Amino acid sequence: MIKFKYDAKVANKMAETESTKQEEDKKEEQDSRPGFECITVGRVIDGDTFATSDGRRVRLVGVNTPESTIRAEAYGKEASSYTVSKLEGKQVWMQKDVSNRDRYSRYLRIVWLEVPSNIMDENEIRTKMFNAYLVLNGYAEPSTFIPDVKYSAYFLKFAREAREDNTGLWAFR
Repeated sequence: MIKFKYDAKVANKMAETESTKQEEDKKEEQDSRPGFECITVGRVIDGDTFATSDGRRVRLVGVNTPESTIRAEAYGKEASSYTVSKLEGKQVWMQKDVSNRDRYSRYLRIVWLEVPSNIMDENEIRTKMFNAYLVLNGYAEPSTFIPDVKYSAYFLKFAREAREDNTGLWAFR
């Protein structure tokens, strides 16, 4: 028969670890939904890229805004300012499409201002998804890179609408 010696330090550490795990699970359940990560936007880098409050760099999937950092393109500053006004310091929900990171090690994500009840409902995409806001308001063009194509058809449709209405950057083309 094997005898185990009771070690109070080990028992306390095990209880502490279990308690921490339960707290993390509860926080995750409250702060996010399956497939979504709740984060705070720390700093906007340009119209389609930002850093989270914990320092991760995130590139918005499926859209491309004009450049405003190293080389300035027409309407780049406006797109960047729009993203600052809508995201900086705000709590948002990130959703991964297929790819986790791009070649620059940025996280590739869809960003929601509110968690949708149906991620493929066009009305919810129009009213809650920031990537779609950029296209609908003429601050970005669709930019599709396989395999991240979940919302590509919506972005193309929204770009046509923005172009027909001469919205945002389309007023200058």
